[in-house]
Amino acid sequence: MTRFLAVSEENDHLRVQKAALQLRLLGNGEDDGVLLSSDTARRSVPPHEAIPLNTAPTCMSDQILQTFVETRWECHTFGTARMVEAYPEKPDLSALFDGRPNRSVDDTSAVVGDIVRSYTEIDTLPKQVAVHYVMSNLLKWPVLWTKQSYEQIPDWLRPEPCQLQKPHPSWIDRIPWPKVRTYLIEHLGICFDDYAVAYSSSFHIRWDYDPAHVIITTSNEGGGILINPIYEEHIRQLKLDCYWFL
Repeated sequence: MTRFLAVSEENDHLRVQKAALQLRLLGNGEDDGVLLSSDTARRSVPPHEAIPLNTAPTCMSDQILQTFVETRWECHTFGTARMVEAYPEKPDLSALFDGRPNRSVDDTSAVVGDIVRSYTEIDTLPKQVAVHYVMSNLLKWPVLWTKQSYEQIPDWLRPEPCQLQKPHPSWIDRIPWPKVRTYLIEHLGICFDDYAVAYSSSFHIRWDYDPAHVIITTSNEGGGILINPIYEEHIRQLKLDCYWFL
């Protein structure tokens, strides 16, 4: 019982620390009695430590992913070997093809795979792989909070200033177009349901080769499925032209 109370107190302390950091990034907190402006805070904090300021979950996917990030962040911070999963450098795409609960896939790849498979509108392999790759890397960053995990996120998905300054639902952070993210944060009356169907059924990825070539199968035990490095580079160099809401 004593151990349970101690862990509970540590969890509460971690949540307070995380909230305090976000407030400092906003310029609403104090550090040694000095009030920081948001511009000063952004300059003083490395980009990989500037996590978007999210509200409470507003949809099912946010509930799943925010809970996942919070619990894994706490485990990673505690550093308990039995609790901290191995975060692979590349997401394991096996989760897109295997929905069994006992599958041998890391937790990050698994939870993202379950979400991607739930959207029937994401109906081609290049789309599914691209969304899984991007979401997995974006999800890993706030857990590890490292420069390496931040740099694995494509440039066009890294937070805009408004994502660090204004509370907003976390689903907005997963939208690939920076201008659309900014617009949605400035117009928070637009909810997830209003946007999700149009987004998942309308985005297009140009890949003029065999769709099956976006993945490769590894030869290690378990036969994981990874993104083809050529397709990965193609995704990271995407030209994002979007005129919605402008």
